[in-house]
Amino acid sequence: MPSPYVPTLFLLLLLLIRGVGVGVLTAHGAGPAALDYLYRLGLLWSLVWWLGADGRRRGVRPFYCLGMLTLVGGLILLPYHLFKTRGAAGLLLILAYFGALIGSWVVSLVVYAACGGRFGY
Repeated sequence: MPSPYVPTLFLLLLLLIRGVGVGVLTAHGAGPAALDYLYRLGLLWSLVWWLGADGRRRGVRPFYCLGMLTLVGGLILLPYHLFKTRGAAGLLLILAYFGALIGSWVVSLVVYAACGGRFGY
């Protein structure tokens, strides 16, 4: 039975790499367009990977095309899956993801300042 923790760790690593990359690129005046594309692709991949592993672990019937369904209806599918399988405790996982996202932004700001970026006008 595959563990849903591996895709979760991949997602956290992806957020950390994106935070550092955006901070460095922005401090040097480059746009992080390619990094954003890779981040979105990695985010989709890790969410599909996690949904599949968690669904198998909890005995949820798999969807036909989980990747396309997550791409199109991910904002509805993921909270539904979390509430269906965990009840109100699923809200904690949603909040943990947003906490990790805010942490990634903080890392990005710290790296931006460390690389000589200036705040203000």
